[in-house]
Amino acid sequence: MRHIFIINPAAGRGDLIERLEEKIKLAFEKRAELEYEIYKSQSVGDAQRYVSERCNEEKDEEIRFYACGGDGTVNEVFSGTVGAQNAEVAVIPIGTGNDFIKNFGSADHFMDISAQIDGKSSLIDGIRVNDRYAVNLVNMGFDCAVVESVQKIKRKPMISSGLAYVAGVVIEFVKMPGVKLKSFFLDGKKVEKDELFLCAFANGGFYGGGFHCAPLARTDDGIIDFCLVKPVTRLQFATMIAKYKKGTYLESKRIMKYVEYHKCKSASIDFDGEVSVCLDGEITKMSHIDIEICPNAFRLSLPSGIINKTSEKNKYENIGAL
Repeated sequence: MRHIFIINPAAGRGDLIERLEEKIKLAFEKRAELEYEIYKSQSVGDAQRYVSERCNEEKDEEIRFYACGGDGTVNEVFSGTVGAQNAEVAVIPIGTGNDFIKNFGSADHFMDISAQIDGKSSLIDGIRVNDRYAVNLVNMGFDCAVVESVQKIKRKPMISSGLAYVAGVVIEFVKMPGVKLKSFFLDGKKVEKDELFLCAFANGGFYGGGFHCAPLARTDDGIIDFCLVKPVTRLQFATMIAKYKKGTYLESKRIMKYVEYHKCKSASIDFDGEVSVCLDGEITKMSHIDIEICPNAFRLSLPSGIINKTSEKNKYENIGAL
C-alpha cells in the first residue's frame, strides 16, 4: 500500500505542521519496508484535484491518503476518491473544528501516526449535494451564517479562532437570520415549510466546533439524519442552545416544540433566492439543492484501537423516517 499525506498548510500553525512532518518521518523510519509521500496543497480545491489524479494514475495500487487539515481538507480528500476502488482515507486533525473525527474518537488518538499506519478501513456513506459531496454534514441557516461571520473575523489580526467563533455567534444572534423557502421535499414528500431558523442534513453527528446536532447519526447506516429548528425568538433559542450543543435536546419536550428530527434518504429544496450552504464547513451559495445519501461511498481508515462507534445502537432509535 502507498501512503500519501495531504497536508493543508493553511489549516494549522507552521510549528504544528513542522512537528507533524517530523512525527511522520520518525514513524516511517521504524517501518523501513513502507514508503510514504507528503504533498502540500496549494489552494482551495487543489487537494481534491491531486487525489483524483493519483487515483486515476495508479489504479492497480492500493493508496491510503491521509487528510492532514480541518474538515474542509477532509472533504476535498474524500471527494477526490469518488469512484476510486483503490483508495481509502485517514484523517489527521490539524484544523480548528475537526468535527468529522468526533464521530469516532479523540483528536489525540488520530494524531498517533503509528496507530494511523496500523489502521484498517471500512465503508462509510456520503451525501451527494447537487454535483458535490459531503462526508460529514450539510447545513444552512443560523449556524452557517455564524461560519461566514467567523471567517470574516479571523481575517483580522490578533483574533484567535475561539474568540472569532464567540464573536460570530454574538453577531448572528443579534441578526437572528433565517432561510426562506419556495418548496421543500423529503423523500419525495412535500414538507409545508416556508421558513426555517436552521437545518442540518447529517451523515456524522457534529459540526460548528463540537455541536452535537444529530445525536442519532451513524456514518454507515445508509440514512441521512435531518434536524430542523423552526423560527424562534432570541429567548427561545438562548434557552435551548446548551442542550442542542450537547445533543440532549431530543429528551426535552419543551425544546422539541421548536425542533423536528427525521431520517430520510433524499431531499430537494428551492430557496427564495441564493442562500449560504455549508458542506463540511465550507460555504457555497445555492438557490436550489438536491441531496441524497450515497451508501458505502467511501473507505475510511481509522487508527488502530478505534471502533466505529456510530455503528452502535442508539437509545433514540424510535425516531424514524418522515
